[in-house]
Amino acid sequence: MLPTTVPKLPRTPESIKNPLFRVFDRENQIGRSLLASIQQDLADLKLVCEGQLKQTNHLRMLMNCFTKGLIPNHWRRYTVSKQMTLTQWVADLNMRLQQVTNVAGAEDELDA
Repeated sequence: MLPTTVPKLPRTPESIKNPLFRVFDRENQIGRSLLASIQQDLADLKLVCEGQLKQTNHLRMLMNCFTKGLIPNHWRRYTVSKQMTLTQWVADLNMRLQQVTNVAGAEDELDA
């Protein structure tokens, strides 16, 4: 459900001077970092399930969260309701990453 990548906003000396660009650039960096963390966790879990990687406390915690439908604490990089399930959170994250991707595609408008 999540995108495989989020494009990076191109930084130039002129764009850095724009406060709006800096806000979107920071959101872009947070989104890319969170997506990379999630992808790494899921890849590690897959390897554990295939028997190619040993379980760690971190991976056990992830499996426990997934079983209970909870959002892992290290994935909570933005505030959401405590009652939000993992499935709802993934859908919300997908929309947020889509928005970050759309902003990255519209970066020319930020320079204006």
